[in-house]
Amino acid sequence: MLGASIRLDLANSWDDYTVGALFLGYQPTELPSSWGGVLLVVPAITQLVGLSPWGTSIIGDIPDDDSLIGFALDLQAIEADPGASKGVSFTQGLELVLGH
Repeated sequence: MLGASIRLDLANSWDDYTVGALFLGYQPTELPSSWGGVLLVVPAITQLVGLSPWGTSIIGDIPDDDSLIGFALDLQAIEADPGASKGVSFTQGLELVLGH
């Protein structure tokens, strides 16, 4: 995986244009939110994303650096969704562990 490009596909649970946030961090957590979902990552970076009714893809490059072997990156996204409990949908968490 080092030196490769990866693609993260975010689906859209509302089936209409909406906005979301992608949280990236280095530590998992289980923090209940006031929106009814659970935040599963301690965010170090937050990126706002626009979601089409068909979802969106985010592409990123993983550096080719052997010192990153075993490094874990935690991710989770939320989206504005009027059909969801309290108007916000939460994805499951994702943890990427880098290696060859």
